[in-house]
Amino acid sequence: MEDFEVKRRTLYHWSKKLSEGGHNLEALNDQRKAPRSKRKRLSPKEISEESRRLRTIHPNFSKKTLKRFVKVFCEHKKLNCPKVRNIGWMIADAPE
Repeated sequence: MEDFEVKRRTLYHWSKKLSEGGHNLEALNDQRKAPRSKRKRLSPKEISEESRRLRTIHPNFSKKTLKRFVKVFCEHKKLNCPKVRNIGWMIADAPE
């Protein structure tokens, strides 16, 4: 063990992975670490439709500029207005 400069439990871990993988060296490669399913962002449908409509009319509006128009829309409809970063996420998630 001193020759490899790894801890004893690391060697046991490698041995277990190797035996579970049918003694194939590919079993020691790193496995996928990304989650299999990711959380979907939920935003009110009316607000996302309004931001998408404004974005098609004014494609150069930034998320800060869109916030001003969405805020007026939300006040009219008596909805909670999303923050600037959430409007940015709606723009990024929009299928365009």
